[in-house]
Amino acid sequence: MNSPKKGGDIEYNLNLQFEESIFGVEKNILVTKSEKCEVCGGIGKIIFEQCKSCHGSGKQKRNRKIKINVPGGVDTGNVLSLIGQGEQGENGGPSGDLYINISVAPHKTYKRDGIDIYIECHISFGYASNGMDIQYQR
Repeated sequence: MNSPKKGGDIEYNLNLQFEESIFGVEKNILVTKSEKCEVCGGIGKIIFEQCKSCHGSGKQKRNRKIKINVPGGVDTGNVLSLIGQGEQGENGGPSGDLYINISVAPHKTYKRDGIDIYIECHISFGYASNGMDIQYQR
């Protein structure tokens, strides 16, 4: 008898705008993954004949829309893990995981360095020496 085997992991590359990475965002992504064949129930056969829908594999590739919540503060290189959202397992094994690789587009005005956000702005010596507050218009 075959023992249960965990399904494969899937990687997905997600591009975010600067503001989305700072404040967080809810995204719908489309992922193609193997799932149990709906015709044969994952067995690969219908009675004694090979299932024509999955060609005997018991699995079919399907596009699935998955809603993800990207937390505020993510940056390029961060990875979000969605446990159990990967490929279907075999022989009753658990599904694999889905890993979301984050990439953030640069902003034309703001610069980011870790958790700090900077803006370059020319000010007079008087403002700089007196520690004045400056209002910045987007």
